[in-house]
Amino acid sequence: MQIDGPQAVSAAVAPVLAPGEIGVAETRLTDQDRLEYVGKMLAELRRLANAERHPTLTYFIDMAYLEAMDLANENERSGRGGDERDAVA
Repeated sequence: MQIDGPQAVSAAVAPVLAPGEIGVAETRLTDQDRLEYVGKMLAELRRLANAERHPTLTYFIDMAYLEAMDLANENERSGRGGDERDAVA
């Protein structure tokens, strides 16, 4: 599932729910979709932080981006599609 454009972003993040609640939009996205969305948002945040010359913030955002992409790639390689949660938190 591709998550591009303002309408897709709204569908991906709305509605805002209390912790533990699962809404309609939430059930349509797999962990893989969520990780890809988070990666795209982090890439944009990294670009903004870097443009404003905030190297420490850029570094931490970059680390979060790399972690999200590693997890997305791991899910893709394992064939799980991210529908299962890791047993170890």
